[in-house]
Amino acid sequence: MLRLWPQMEPSSRELVPGCRLPECAEYGFQSSKPAIVYYLRVSNPSGPALYKIGVTNRTVAERFPRDSKSITILEIFKFQKGAEAYAYEQRTLQDNAAFRYSGPDVLQGNGNDELFIRDVLGLDPGDDMQLEIGIDPRCYPSC
Repeated sequence: MLRLWPQMEPSSRELVPGCRLPECAEYGFQSSKPAIVYYLRVSNPSGPALYKIGVTNRTVAERFPRDSKSITILEIFKFQKGAEAYAYEQRTLQDNAAFRYSGPDVLQGNGNDELFIRDVLGLDPGDDMQLEIGIDPRCYPSC
């Protein structure tokens, strides 16, 4: 049986420059590499602005190439290890589960899961209205 390429260990990537096999790919979130947690305001065509938290090893522009007109960066938190960034994101999602958005997708790519109906980190100076009118997350967006 002819074997075209040996099964590669992750450390073997450096040994084969220009490798295009799946074993050589460096896509997806890398928890051992530096990462950022981004916090965004997202335009919502069917209602008030939404807020997104996420984690990436890339820039926000690279992460959302088709959504640049509908997002505003409110904050970027830098982490030396992606695992720490991921833990911060997950803790924020858990602590604010009552304010998670459920409705039609507002982002063109993926990333519609980590959206909130209010500014859960308190970083948007223009978000006073949602807090004052007391939107109930259980009935949004139909309340």
